[in-house]
Amino acid sequence: MLNTLRATVTPAGTIVFDEAVDVTHPTAVLVTLLEEPVVEPKAETEDPLSWQLTDEEKRIWDEFPEFRRQHPVNFNSMETTE
Repeated sequence: MLNTLRATVTPAGTIVFDEAVDVTHPTAVLVTLLEEPVVEPKAETEDPLSWQLTDEEKRIWDEFPEFRRQHPVNFNSMETTE
């Protein structure tokens, strides 16, 4: 059986899984190295609601309620009901 699990290979050669893995015996693996930046675990657990906004982002956030009033969302369907 083939299971795909996200993990990080450290410079020391150890593999650190993003989630708990129950390995009870030596297990053959295939490793694919992805050319993408590694996100530090601390950054993943940081609450996005605690991020500081730039002055421009704060201005946009403050204006958002007025924007929503001027541009209401309307969910309609082109399907006919019978």
